[in-house]
Amino acid sequence: AAIDAFRAAQEAIDTWQGEQPA
Repeated sequence: AAIDAFRAAQEAIDTWQGEQPA
């Protein structure tokens, strides 16, 4: 479902922001 893809993307974004300045 679309929401599943969105949730997966959010998790990837959280990991990326962990290495980037907020």
